[in-house]
Amino acid sequence: NILCMTIDLASALDTADSLFEDNYGFLMASAEGESLFRFTNISGEAAADVPDSGTLTQEGISRDYLVESSALKDTDWRLYLYRPVEEAAAAIRQITYIVLFMILVCILLVSCTSAGLSRLVVHPLEQLSSYIAKVESGNYEFTITSDSTDEVGRLIEAFRKMTANLNHLVNEVLRAKIAQQKYELKILQSQINPHFLYNSLSLINGKAIMAGQQDISQMARLLSTFYRTMLNKGSSITTVESELENTKAYISIQRMMHSDSFDVTYDIAGDVLSFPILNLLLQPLAENAIIHGLDHKETPGKGVISVSCYREGEDIVFKVMDNGCGMPEEECTHILSADSRGYGVKNVHQRVCLYYGPGYGLSYRSTNGMGTCAVLRVSESLPPSE
Repeated sequence: NILCMTIDLASALDTADSLFEDNYGFLMASAEGESLFRFTNISGEAAADVPDSGTLTQEGISRDYLVESSALKDTDWRLYLYRPVEEAAAAIRQITYIVLFMILVCILLVSCTSAGLSRLVVHPLEQLSSYIAKVESGNYEFTITSDSTDEVGRLIEAFRKMTANLNHLVNEVLRAKIAQQKYELKILQSQINPHFLYNSLSLINGKAIMAGQQDISQMARLLSTFYRTMLNKGSSITTVESELENTKAYISIQRMMHSDSFDVTYDIAGDVLSFPILNLLLQPLAENAIIHGLDHKETPGKGVISVSCYREGEDIVFKVMDNGCGMPEEECTHILSADSRGYGVKNVHQRVCLYYGPGYGLSYRSTNGMGTCAVLRVSESLPPSE
């Protein structure tokens, strides 16, 4: 018997054409490995090494081809589809390139996102850090704002409120210090009963005049003038003229106690006498010059203390100079510090700074063995709080 089969090759290979455009092959083989049907569409260098049916049906397949086989239903025949390895590798390389391109795109997206987050998060934090540095340096007079409503924005708003509270507390502390200085001064003034003191000095003066003791009379008058100007009727504000009168009385008393061992000169500008200033500013400077300067003078010649006062712009400048023992330059920088033992001049400096501001106060210049100059600078008008 004869069985004749007619196969439409185009229709049979239609499915394969939809999988590959070229470089592929089909082989239909029997169970014994005999080639029943073969179709090859391989070009190029791979066409010279097309595997035969024996190669395709063995366990070890040629390393140049990829082979896939499948049994045909109701027969013992098998169908083999083979393709060159380099063609599969080309497809894999294309996929690799696509994956690498996607990775590169992802890296660029991550970089852009990081830069955006940096502007949104890191920049406000850096700005907040600069504000914190200002607070650490003692500067509370600045405005901090933020339009952000996220966690960083809430943090900046909390810091703004904290800074405002700190500024308020600092001002309260300054006002408390001023009030404390006033209170301490009034306590000091109230320790002496003015009426009893004045009456006693007046009685001493009268007795001295009756006894012909002019020195005692002069001492009583000077003491009366000194305490009258110092107590100032309980007020912490006086005039330049009254402050100079108090200082002159103190220096005159000291000259009598020192048996006129030193001289005094005054250089006072007449246009400053009526200006208001804080009470008890000059007397501690004169006391310091006498006790710590002239009393320790070792150079030849008579001691001299000079008091001058003049206007400089809108300021009033006082100078108290002596030709006493002087002091080293490094001691001048510590005389107004917190660890200084000289309470009088330090108190003067602190009071002036509290009332007039940091641009005013006391400074010292000195040459060891030659003398010292104390310079006090105040404003010609008191602050509005006064």
